Amino acid sequence: MLASITLLRVIGALTWELLPEESYYWMYAAHPALGYFDHPPMVAWGIHLGTALLGHNEFAVRLPTLLLSLGTAVLLYKIAQSWFGTRSAWWTIILFSVAPIYAGCGVLAFPDGPLIFFWSLTLWALTRALREPVTSWGWWLLAGIGVGCAMLSKYTAVMLGASFLIFILAVPRHRHWLRRPQPWVMALLGAALFTPVLIWNWQHDWASLLFQSSRTATSKHHPLVDVPEFWLLQILMLSPGLFALLALALQRVWRQIRQKAPDAEAWIFAASFALPLFAMFILASTRTGIRPNWTAPVFLSLLPAAGVIMDAGLSSVRAPRWRGLAWINGAACFLVALVAISTLTFGIPRAWVYRMAGSWHQMAALTVTAHDELRKETGRDPFVLGADRYYLAAGLGFYLNTPNEVVNLYALDYPGLSFRYWTDLNRWTGAPAIVVMHPNNTRVMSELKDYFETVGTPKEVGFRPLDGRKHRLWMVKCYNYSPLKRTPATPTTDM
Repeated sequence: MLASITLLRVIGALTWELLPEESYYWMYAAHPALGYFDHPPMVAWGIHLGTALLGHNEFAVRLPTLLLSLGTAVLLYKIAQSWFGTRSAWWTIILFSVAPIYAGCGVLAFPDGPLIFFWSLTLWALTRALREPVTSWGWWLLAGIGVGCAMLSKYTAVMLGASFLIFILAVPRHRHWLRRPQPWVMALLGAALFTPVLIWNWQHDWASLLFQSSRTATSKHHPLVDVPEFWLLQILMLSPGLFALLALALQRVWRQIRQKAPDAEAWIFAASFALPLFAMFILASTRTGIRPNWTAPVFLSLLPAAGVIMDAGLSSVRAPRWRGLAWINGAACFLVALVAISTLTFGIPRAWVYRMAGSWHQMAALTVTAHDELRKETGRDPFVLGADRYYLAAGLGFYLNTPNEVVNLYALDYPGLSFRYWTDLNRWTGAPAIVVMHPNNTRVMSELKDYFETVGTPKEVGFRPLDGRKHRLWMVKCYNYSPLKRTPATPTTDM
């Protein structure tokens, strides 16, 4: 199962163009730093390593994610085997392999891949540390490394500390660890590994931490839409069958605690490292939209418990029904994987194709043509302005392979996300630019006149991404850029 899923992921990694988010994280890697505005740096470090080994291509960007996903499967097997036995461990591998959320996070170069791996590494190290003599240190130190690297992957890893504390307090025989130095050294080691992010934030007025902590206060929210959407996406991204198994596992946790069962500790461990983070996202869903990949670490500790439920069901008198449901759910997950591969590779079915999939090579070729024309006209190398939040700038940055010559709306004094921290606008003073923008964006067209001495007439260019429909962009030649607004400033917001 794992081999077949890995093969499909490798095919996808080799054939799919990067999604704009992946190109954005490649831009991170092209500008090495201790931290970034949106995320900690682990995803950038991984991409930098992959491209250093294999060069400038999509597979190199995704290679670290593929390898970490394999490592996660091994770690989950070891965790499940330690707490619930070998049969649960094999089911854990199967459930992990077929769940759409982990299939996606196992190939796309997002911060979630490193987070899932290091979260699992922490769970495994803690599992072993709790079983070792009180004088042992090795597994506690490994757990500290796991916590630190998880926090270098995504800020939500801070919930590992809260989960561990809940587990220790919930299991009386482990409370003595709070009086011993090992857990505290683990925490200090994790914090020490996280210091690069703290240094970056200190150097940049705590921009990243403030941005992440204020997202629920600044984002648009529609509770009647966002809350049901949150739960629907959890069911779909896990698959209905796995979602039901996890619900049954949580029910079993409650029953084991009430009955003070001998194996309650294993079930408490599974719940302790899932429920705190999930509760945080449930509360957040009442204030803002939650993307489905954000909750991926929540279910890792519950997968072994779900494996126990699955194995018990197949051994019960209702085994034929369980087998039937398992085959239906497995077939559905496999079909989802095939559809995802088909839409991103061949554009079939067209109705489900990601809007920008399969278009970046075409857009880059059109941009190169306009760039060369403007360079011949002005005698100076133009820069490229992707006039949206980051999608155009990041995608063109990767497919032009010019990370230092592309910028987003930061050039027009928008907040600019991470572009603000690696782009020196002053070096383009007096330079021409190719502005790539979505058609009929009158707001951007009017603002271009505030930063360029001359703004040309938009030229409409067409391209056909995988959905087969003709898409349009405007390319505008602009001359003599000034990073200072030529007219009185007006407030702007990010786009």
